[in-house]
Amino acid sequence: MELDDNGQPVNRALNRSRRLTRTIDEAMGFVRGIVADGEDNDEEIVGLAKWLLENRKFADAWPVNVLLDRVSRTLQDRRIDEDERSDLSALFRSIVDPATGPPTLGRYSVAMPVSDPLPEIVFLGRKFVFTGRFVWGPRRQCEHEVCQRGGACRPSLGRDTDFLVIGVLGSEDWVHSSFGRKIEKAVELVNSGAPIKIVPQERERGRTRAT
Repeated sequence: MELDDNGQPVNRALNRSRRLTRTIDEAMGFVRGIVADGEDNDEEIVGLAKWLLENRKFADAWPVNVLLDRVSRTLQDRRIDEDERSDLSALFRSIVDPATGPPTLGRYSVAMPVSDPLPEIVFLGRKFVFTGRFVWGPRRQCEHEVCQRGGACRPSLGRDTDFLVIGVLGSEDWVHSSFGRKIEKAVELVNSGAPIKIVPQERERGRTRAT
């Protein structure tokens, strides 16, 4: 039997739970510190990336999972452009704002006129329009992934649009936002008979096919 420093039996489940709680608290503190000074500079983001890598054993827990995935991909090219910085800033604020919390479909489905049932995503030959901010990455990166799978991306909606994909960051108040008008237009087109499917970003991670 494994004993701790006090000669007591080691409870691995309890110890992991405690470490997980401490790690989540540290992650939240790290992000709060970044948000507090309003700068989101490279040094802070790189420092967060190093901390996340050191704690990747907890990569299955929010917000470590979201932060590790997003920050790692942002730093792949060893630079942070202004679009990436802006998107990271939105992600950081969504994490520390209790009113927003972890972005999940459950929180926002009632606030967004998404297609019901959610459709299977087909990329090849389909036209996509993106709106909002995405946990997965900057919009142009999402668009790049669609194009890599044979889809096409457009900056604005038309009757030939196949999918409008909504980023959940900030979408809880989509009615009052600039990208909310794009959603309203999509709803109008759907009501007039256009075959547009409106899907939340999390559907990007669901069942998809290229043909």
